[in-house]
Amino acid sequence: MAARAKRTKRPPKGGRKGSGGSGTSRLLTREQERDILGVCLLVLAAFLMLSLVPVEWFGARGGSWFPSGNLVGVLGGTARGLQWALVG
Repeated sequence: MAARAKRTKRPPKGGRKGSGGSGTSRLLTREQERDILGVCLLVLAAFLMLSLVPVEWFGARGGSWFPSGNLVGVLGGTARGLQWALVG
């Protein structure tokens, strides 16, 4: 009889241990998801902050540079109105 090679147990094809054997793998790690969430929150904070800046700070040309009356456009004007209504 020929000697047989000893078989070793392979991890599931999902590539991660403990994936439940479903064969699916995560596209992003939890750390990457938290990094993306942090960047999104920073962008939201910058948008809300810029919507509160008056165009008069830029002098007489502020109105011509920003014809909507807000640095971030019409949506920023709406956000400014909501912020003033909620916070005061």
